[in-house]
This record gives sequence, structure tokens and C-alpha cells, in this order.
Amino acid sequence: MVKKIDVKNKILLFDLDGTLVDTEKLGERVLEHYCVDQKIFDQPETIKTISRMIIGRTWKSAVAEIIQTYSLKLDPVEFERDLKAHYRKLIQGGVDLVPGVQEKLVEFKEKSEFMGLVTGSAKDEVEVILNAEGLTHAFDRIWSSEFYPESKPSPSPFLTAFAEIQNFMRSASGLEISPQDVLIFEDSIAGMESASRAGFSFIQVLHAHPEMKPDPRALFTIQDWHDLKIQ
Repeated sequence: MVKKIDVKNKILLFDLDGTLVDTEKLGERVLEHYCVDQKIFDQPETIKTISRMIIGRTWKSAVAEIIQTYSLKLDPVEFERDLKAHYRKLIQGGVDLVPGVQEKLVEFKEKSEFMGLVTGSAKDEVEVILNAEGLTHAFDRIWSSEFYPESKPSPSPFLTAFAEIQNFMRSASGLEISPQDVLIFEDSIAGMESASRAGFSFIQVLHAHPEMKPDPRALFTIQDWHDLKIQ
């Protein structure tokens, strides 16, 4: 069912992986490959559970949680480095866009006040993906994992972005913005929790997680970007 939305003069903040580009499965494949290659676990269900722990988070945050949860005797720096290296090889081979996203970003750009990307991916990973897909100029500002102190589900990523946008708007045009002016697009549990804890409204994108139930906190859910009509 098509949902309608008015984004005139809105501050729009987008997650990247799973929301705009279909890369969540790549992250899961990286963790699955590492677990099997390093012979850390041999139970398929355990490996699947671990592979999902990266979704919506920074590599650093996911690595720390995996090591702590399973009491692994791994060097977190080396663990993170190996995962990121494998992931970069995969994304350099190209990624798929969530259906309808290019057209919607153009429409958003015409009507919104500001568009930002708030992602758990590293800056170099974001650049590879956006350059390859021609999305670099869609955003006024990009907040990758290096630009905020704590990973989603902490509210830190979105609060960091909002504070910077507030300062920019105030100095550039004297315009004051409030949390009610912000709308977030997210797909992961961690990302939606981050948006909710930051006090912002969000729309849930189900494309990467068709098995996931709609989050009751979301304004509404969409399967992909074809399900959204901009008024």
C-alpha cells in the first residue's frame, strides 16, 4: 500500500545500509565467512545469530558485543580489521540499491530543507558505495562512524547530526529548527532504537528485513521506496 508524506522544509536523515543500499546481507556474509574460516563456531544457528549482530551498528561496536557475549579470546582490533577488509572487497564489486531509491532522493532534494546521511559504516566504505551508485551529491552532509562517539542504538549518531544542523541553520540563515522538523528513515532495530531515543520520528524500511515486524513507534512502514509518495 502506497503511503503519502509531506517533506516540505523537513530535515531528512537517512541510514545507508539496508535503507538505501541492499548491503545488510553482505555484512552478514562477512561475519559468517570469518566464523567458519577461523573455526570459532560450528553451529549454523549460532553463526547466523552472530552474523546479524552487525546490522545497524559500527564494526567496532559489533565486534565488542560479539567478543563479550561469547567470551571470545580475540584481539578486537585485528577482528575488526579483518572484517572491514573483507567487506570492502565485497562492496567494491558493486551493491544493489533498494528499489525506487534514486527517484525518491531526487524528489526529496527538491522539497526538503536539508538531507543528511547517518550511518554506522566507515567513511571510506560510504564513499565507495555512494560514488559507485551516483548518490554522492544527494546529501548535504554525511555522518559516518568516525563522526559520533557511540554506535546505534545509542541516540548519539542522530543527536550529533541534529546539533550540527541546528548550528548550521542558525548561522547560515537564522533559522531555528526543532526535533519536530526531523524525519528519519531506518531499517534496523538498532537504528530505529537510536532514532526513537533521540526523540525523532522515523519511517521503517522493511526491504532488507522482510521477516521483521513493523515497529509500533514508526510513523509507518514501507517495503521499499516505491511504496512512498511525496506530496
